Amino acid sequence: MRIAICEDNPIHAKILMRMIEKWQEKVSDQVIKTEVFQSAEQFLCSIDEDAQSVFDLAFLDIGLKRMDGMELAKRLREENNHMIIVFTTADALSAPKGYEVEAFRYLVKPLHGDQVEAVLTQVYDKIQMTRNKTKNDALVISYDGESHRIWKQDIYYIEATGHYVEIHTARRIIRVRSKLDAFESELKSPQFCRCHRAFLCNLYYAETINKDTILMTDGTKLPVSRSRQREVNECMIAYYTAKL
Repeated sequence: MRIAICEDNPIHAKILMRMIEKWQEKVSDQVIKTEVFQSAEQFLCSIDEDAQSVFDLAFLDIGLKRMDGMELAKRLREENNHMIIVFTTADALSAPKGYEVEAFRYLVKPLHGDQVEAVLTQVYDKIQMTRNKTKNDALVISYDGESHRIWKQDIYYIEATGHYVEIHTARRIIRVRSKLDAFESELKSPQFCRCHRAFLCNLYYAETINKDTILMTDGTKLPVSRSRQREVNECMIAYYTAKL
């Protein structure tokens, strides 16, 4: 589990870190990686620089200077709907605003170890439950020496380039050594359509489908090969029929 702490008070950050470490000792079978950020800007910059970094949980201090925790949460939600957000605040009255960003919990300072540990246990259980329920909704891909989770719904299209495939999402392009056939098999559903020998398209992001091209919502035009026109048509009918 990857945890981010965004807190501009070093003492408060250290206290929270110790509470997390204490909880980790009780669940020693789990690998917990925690990173501390002293500002919203530093947190966002870190995510932009390392797009592969996906935090499962973020503790955000509401009272951050410049960009506060609530604004940071809104920015995070624009890019990531899966991250669990827990606010820490000295003002309990700000709690109702958390519904705007689907905050999981509010912890009022000064923090107490039993409260933090309870939240961590709840978050861990929620993550495990989500993984069990949606294990078919995500791909686990190995690259750069690590395993990364990519939600299928975040994939716009996949392109074959030589011995590699490039997975295109809204925020990044992931290049891995593999064959497009393997991804077609893994993503087998009407939503993902092999429109060309070199392209696998997520119909969810298809804005216009013509005889020889598919216009995606990001403006990309994917080719439709003549031999796959019927397949694309059948895929499209199956996908939209299933949505009714």
